[in-house]
Amino acid sequence: MVFAPWWVSHLERHWLDGDTRAFLVGLAERHTVIRYDRPGVGLSDRDRGPLDLATELAYLRALVDHLELDEFDLAGVSCGAPPAVALSAEQPERVRQLVVFGGYADGAQIGTLEARTAFVAFIRSNWGLGSKTMSDLFDPGASAEDARRSAEDQRQCASAEMAAELLQLTYDMNVTDVAGHVVCPSLVLHRRRDRAIKAVLGEQLAALIPHARLELLEGDEHLPWAGDSLDARERIESFLTGWSPAPSSTRRLATLLFTDMVDSTVAAGERGDRRWRRVLDSHQAELDRLLSDHDGRLVKDTGDGALAEFSLPSAAIRCADAIRRAMLRHGIEMRAGVHTGEIEERDRDVAGLGVHVAARIEQLATPGDILVSSTAKELASGAGFLFTDLGEHQLKGVQDRWRVYRYDG
Repeated sequence: MVFAPWWVSHLERHWLDGDTRAFLVGLAERHTVIRYDRPGVGLSDRDRGPLDLATELAYLRALVDHLELDEFDLAGVSCGAPPAVALSAEQPERVRQLVVFGGYADGAQIGTLEARTAFVAFIRSNWGLGSKTMSDLFDPGASAEDARRSAEDQRQCASAEMAAELLQLTYDMNVTDVAGHVVCPSLVLHRRRDRAIKAVLGEQLAALIPHARLELLEGDEHLPWAGDSLDARERIESFLTGWSPAPSSTRRLATLLFTDMVDSTVAAGERGDRRWRRVLDSHQAELDRLLSDHDGRLVKDTGDGALAEFSLPSAAIRCADAIRRAMLRHGIEMRAGVHTGEIEERDRDVAGLGVHVAARIEQLATPGDILVSSTAKELASGAGFLFTDLGEHQLKGVQDRWRVYRYDG
């Protein structure tokens, strides 16, 4: 599954974002997922050719030719939609299925000419404030910390001049004339209240592609890994593979523990590959041992952490504390989040709101913290634990506010 690149990207930095990583890892359970930074941004050279649709299409074509892909599914997110549509029309024998999220056919329809011109000038002249504005457009409900990190990521992806030029390219691309030549099965997804690219532009694109399926999702987030990313991923999976979510009979109550190594990328760079590999091996050995001691089940290894399931919140909290202490002996700080709620079991994986809440609570934690939802805290009230009330928090992508506690011993 090949992703045409969107506005500005950085393969390494975006992989550190938990939402982006979880979305792509979820897709990678059934697909080989291929992404790239187009010239001018991220890990690619800063020099690039002309800024036009033909050049974007040439980059995408060169990638799939280099990888010798005879057939592949193609995805276009945001301004990745026009080159994805163009390649689908140009090479119908290779593109099996097309998925567009938050896309459009004619960039000139994204606001008035005056607004587009002013926005490009704004990005060019004040990239600091401009990146913050773009972050707010992409994910209006993001926490202050998530919005700050998103803006910083954008500035690391590209210079002010390149970001402005690529935004102008977004407005210049137009596949109105070629969309009608797409013959592969196509899915067009768009969030109803998307402020960056209005849903009506997604509707127009779907109308141009013969027999395209249009699905409007709830929410105002522009990118698929923001907001209710599970819904977005499930719709893509259902379209591409015919897979559908597990029936409600698989729902059950469980306690989930998310753990994460703090600044793992920095630590890996400081220690070198061989020493860092020993740290990861030690983490895996400690994790296996401690999960066994506390009757936990490893759901998945996230590379620099884990998701585990327990029948009791007290066991999950004790296990989190034990993991934290064990890894501290290796000079690694951990953070963790614990939540008890309903989950859906899918093969050996788990999904549902309970998983989202547990993940968001872990992301609130500072180095060394074990944060616990009010549900898990109340259910563990007889265990004699000490907690500090951290108040209510609006968890990203979750409707209700949740009271969070820090485990103090």
